[in-house]
Amino acid sequence: MKLNYKRTFLVGLAFLSICAFWQMYDNIIPLILQGTFHLNETLTGAIMAADNVLAVFLLPLLGSLSDKADTRWGKRTPFIVVGTVLAVVLMMLLPHADKTGNFVLFVISLFFLFCGRFHQKLLLLILRKSAKMSVV
Repeated sequence: MKLNYKRTFLVGLAFLSICAFWQMYDNIIPLILQGTFHLNETLTGAIMAADNVLAVFLLPLLGSLSDKADTRWGKRTPFIVVGTVLAVVLMMLLPHADKTGNFVLFVISLFFLFCGRFHQKLLLLILRKSAKMSVV
């Protein structure tokens, strides 16, 4: 078996970028919640844990929807594209909400960003399958 170095490198780079992004996110958002909106550590922790609670319900639901989807782009690609676009827009709203002190906008953006995290799990699933296929 011959290892496809280029594909392996690109898959590793995708994993690195996703992990680096969420590490930054998980460190910055609690600081904003505590510094700008003056929430205590318990409430901040509950908000940060909300994405894991949502994932328990949303991953099976959206996975079922993507399994039933049949588009010219495939089953998963529309979910990844829409999720990525929504994540970019919502991530741009977070600093605006922080700067203006708009807690409602911040929480709404976080909620939909949590929901949009599903697209990254699909992308990671596809990348894992691609990495397994890269060994020829």
